[in-house]
Amino acid sequence: MMIRYWHPGIEIENVRIQLDKMFDQFALNAQNSTATWQPAIE
Repeated sequence: MMIRYWHPGIEIENVRIQLDKMFDQFALNAQNSTATWQPAIE
């Protein structure tokens, strides 16, 4: 019998870090781009 230990704090922290990286990349792209664009979030 496999028991999976779920740690909400760790899971949420990982998601938050990934979102921070994604938004940082959007900000860099916006600053480096002269054209106005809207990132497509699927």
